[in-house]
Amino acid sequence: MSDNIKVVIKVRPLIKREIDEKLPTQWLVA
Repeated sequence: MSDNIKVVIKVRPLIKREIDEKLPTQWLVA
């Protein structure tokens, strides 16, 4: 999971904020 998050941040640095806020909901559900 850490690898995937790192790749996402590289592709879209803006998503980093969304991950930090929706991490316990979006990523967990996904």
